[in-house]
Amino acid sequence: DAAPRLLPGAGDALARLADAGRRLGLVTTGPRALVERQLTRLGIEGRFSAAVYGDGGPPRPDPLPLHQALTQLEATPREAALCSDTAADMRMARAIGVRAVGIATFAFGPDALRAAGANETAPSVADWVTAIGL
Repeated sequence: DAAPRLLPGAGDALARLADAGRRLGLVTTGPRALVERQLTRLGIEGRFSAAVYGDGGPPRPDPLPLHQALTQLEATPREAALCSDTAADMRMARAIGVRAVGIATFAFGPDALRAAGANETAPSVADWVTAIGL
């Protein structure tokens, strides 16, 4: 069990999205049992209206997990945005027409995320939420 931590401003950003009426979904390669414990430790276990875990699902960039989350959210790809810091997730989102928001990190910078298909990039989820006016 890795000790997860929220990046600065992430918890507040999730709250601002939820307060604005945005339904939040989680798509992760992590196993449900582990991720649910981590969400509880982080105090954000109730934030997500949809969750798709990595238990036996296809590897990214296969878009099936993202399709499953959209189905749970009753949302179309055009109504959604995927925030992630990986190139595979940018490819996954773009494959089905979901707005791909690249969160630049030490692993993938803005240029690499754009090359993988990001529609836009931001230095953090908190910065992106501010940029969209929330």
